[in-house]
Amino acid sequence: RSSAASDVYKRQQENGQNFSEKEVVFKKGDDLLSILKRNFEVEEDNGFITSLEGHSQDEKNQLYWMFTVDGKSATTGAKEIKLNDGQSVIFNLSKL
Repeated sequence: RSSAASDVYKRQQENGQNFSEKEVVFKKGDDLLSILKRNFEVEEDNGFITSLEGHSQDEKNQLYWMFTVDGKSATTGAKEIKLNDGQSVIFNLSKL
């Protein structure tokens, strides 16, 4: 691994139940959306995740992909988030 590589831990959940956990390597300065696209099956709309690993949002039932970085709720789309080495990202498909 090069000195420019970093690790981040990602977990995906649906209604609080884990369906995927993975530690991935990325380059410093990469945004979360790019990292996701390289490591997972992802669909997005303007930087906001609409489907992860085949689990899609359901607007009718108000189920949306939300995520936290180091336990703090994200306030922007994944495209705007730059990650640092060792951070933990948890995605949860849940009701708003």
